[in-house]
Amino acid sequence: MTADLADGTFGASGDILVLWEISCLARETGKGVKLIDLCEAGGYRIHITSYERSYNPDSVSHSTTSTEVTSAISRAVSVSPKW
Repeated sequence: MTADLADGTFGASGDILVLWEISCLARETGKGVKLIDLCEAGGYRIHITSYERSYNPDSVSHSTTSTEVTSAISRAVSVSPKW
């Protein structure tokens, strides 16, 4: 997925990466943050269905929510089972 986000294969700017749970983003915090950074660079939004909330990592007005997503990834990684 990181390659698709990085090279634009994922879709057009404004497309949405939909996840059921934040822990599905990545099993390691650093990789989750990288995915958020790639979404920001590509203009992609992130929607977490379990939170019923969408995030726009590129928006200045959403800087707090980007921090929330990063924090949620950290929490999810620390409690999620390693499959």
